[in-house]
Amino acid sequence: MELIDWVGMIFTFSSSFLLSNKKRAGWIFYILSSVVWGIYGALIAHSLPIVLMNVVLLPNGVIGFLKWGKGPTRTNPKGS
Repeated sequence: MELIDWVGMIFTFSSSFLLSNKKRAGWIFYILSSVVWGIYGALIAHSLPIVLMNVVLLPNGVIGFLKWGKGPTRTNPKGS
């Protein structure tokens, strides 16, 4: 058993927990988990699907981090 898969699991669970609690730091853990799982897939598991999945997910994490809080602003009309 390798330590890197445990690190990937911790980063993934941390990401899920933080994002579900609306914490921007969750995106950092999301990015870290993609990097760790990509390394694991390439060097340990020798799994192209794991590597490709994380190559696709990594930019998603970066975009999520950069766009955090930049969504449309909701305004409450008077009387609501």
